Amino acid sequence: MVLISGDEIYSCLRSANQWTNDILPQTKDILPQTSHERTSTLQKLLEFFLKGKFGDLLEAWEMNRKIARFSHQDGFGVETKFNSDICQGNFDHHGMWTISAYKERLERLKI
Repeated sequence: MVLISGDEIYSCLRSANQWTNDILPQTKDILPQTSHERTSTLQKLLEFFLKGKFGDLLEAWEMNRKIARFSHQDGFGVETKFNSDICQGNFDHHGMWTISAYKERLERLKI
């Protein structure tokens, strides 16, 4: 886990997810010195235009475009779900494979 930007968000993320201290001990108390982050003029300008209705329309357009594209992709089915809240692209149906292998093992063990 490497911080790219936003030490405040990183701190909140780590505080809200204390379990990360167990699996990411090397970063437990290390925060990069980015408290005086610089935002470029271009970034400020783009964020200004994208944070309103135009940005909402652009995001909705892209979401609908992706949903349509994924809906026609090989493997689309039971374990795939795309909507405004969920982007779950399990096109290879790993859950079904896992359940099938589990049931076979139980049968072999006569459980």
